[in-house]
Amino acid sequence: MESNAYLLGTAIPELQRLELQNNLWSTKTHALWETAGFSPGHKVLELGCGPGFSTLALAQLVGKTGKVLGWDRSQAFLDHLAQRAAERNLPWVDTFQGDVLPDQNSDLDGSFDGVFSRWLLCWMKRPMDAIETAHKALRSGGKLVLLDYFHYRSLDLLPHSEAFRRGIQAVEDAWYAADGFPDVGTLLPELVREAGFVVEHARLVTRFATPKDPLWQWPMSFFPNFMRQLAEDGYLAKHEAEDFLAAFVAREKHPHGMFLAPPMLELVAVKR
Repeated sequence: MESNAYLLGTAIPELQRLELQNNLWSTKTHALWETAGFSPGHKVLELGCGPGFSTLALAQLVGKTGKVLGWDRSQAFLDHLAQRAAERNLPWVDTFQGDVLPDQNSDLDGSFDGVFSRWLLCWMKRPMDAIETAHKALRSGGKLVLLDYFHYRSLDLLPHSEAFRRGIQAVEDAWYAADGFPDVGTLLPELVREAGFVVEHARLVTRFATPKDPLWQWPMSFFPNFMRQLAEDGYLAKHEAEDFLAAFVAREKHPHGMFLAPPMLELVAVKR
């Protein structure tokens, strides 16, 4: 375990979960990059890149005439990204290790065409730090592209389950205790304006899945281990964690079982 690791860790099971998550949200993410106009030859910074699954996709998008910089607090994640980039012969991918603060990297010279961040600001005590970092990095006319949780507790399981609702409350309790904010998307349009951006595109993304859909794998890649951790940390009783997971199993067998994903805010803003 890294001393600077995330709440969910940086070990192999978390790498596998993040890769699945990236794959399930890849189509939405690529469409957002297209909306922002990311294209070959662009210089793009990814803040909170994690193990770099989306960073590698950005590198393929900008091509060898472009450049991608992945910034993350976890050296283990960055090592994974560097190894994958080398295996794929993507020398235009670089990394920077550190917390996402505007004074952490002196190379932020206002030359980037784009900055991308996905599911980072919801974990930050002060999300404005990442927005100010993006503003410092971008050239005039450069685009800030964000995808993050808007109203996490809207996530639901159908038919409704009180055990499920109790578990989601425990997830939020642990999230807030880690200085995160699972509804950060409600603040982002105003925060980016305060930082000197003009919002060009803002849209809520809502998704749902039945047990037959690939997206059903997303919560089940996260909740089994995390519910046990919440019980160990005292956010849930052991039987409450078990009841939460049992509700998911029951919905997998239910003819009308459905999972409603938490809504996301996708946002594109331009630096004037």
